[in-house]
Amino acid sequence: MHYYFPVVIGMFITGFGMYSSCTDQETDIVANTEKTIYLTGVFDRIEDGEQAVILIKELKKEQTVPLDTLPPGSRVHMWYDVLLNEAELKVIRVNHQATKKAWDKVREGQERLGPQ
Repeated sequence: MHYYFPVVIGMFITGFGMYSSCTDQETDIVANTEKTIYLTGVFDRIEDGEQAVILIKELKKEQTVPLDTLPPGSRVHMWYDVLLNEAELKVIRVNHQATKKAWDKVREGQERLGPQ
């Protein structure tokens, strides 16, 4: 199990080992937290009409966050870059690369199955 800790304020290590810039708001989140872990998670489902269940890939656990805290345009099965500070989860942004990779994998599986 690998944990990625933000080392340089203003830069994050993504789940794919690449670096990406963060906004001022994201920098503030990192600067104001101590044991913050940068992870990836997938939007699995909605519970009670108000809670988004995010499955955290690296921890193999689920966390819930208020649905209205997700980025605009969020949909079930989208992947996110998230910050975990103790028990609090903050969704930072959509991880378009991980989302596309997952959707491509599903599409390939459907093509192998052929027309239904």
